[in-house]
Amino acid sequence: MEGRHLMYKRQATKGTLRLARRYKLSAYDASYLELALRLGFPQATIDEELQKAAKKAGVKKVCLRRLYKNDVSSFDVLLGNKSVSKSCRR
Repeated sequence: MEGRHLMYKRQATKGTLRLARRYKLSAYDASYLELALRLGFPQATIDEELQKAAKKAGVKKVCLRRLYKNDVSSFDVLLGNKSVSKSCRR
């Protein structure tokens, strides 16, 4: 079991570094992109560079405005009053 875990960890690390180089992301941001790609999950982020990379890589996005539709004050705090109207467009 430990060998399998190590194999997945190596694959994830290689994938993360490959994505970081390809999309000019930090390893931190690329790790989120790698995870979304590997698991087939959509991604929710306000980071513009990560959004662009995810779009190019074919990762679907989650509209943050919809996540916080019932709690506008938390949404504003999360974004620091940054406009994300474009983030909900298809």
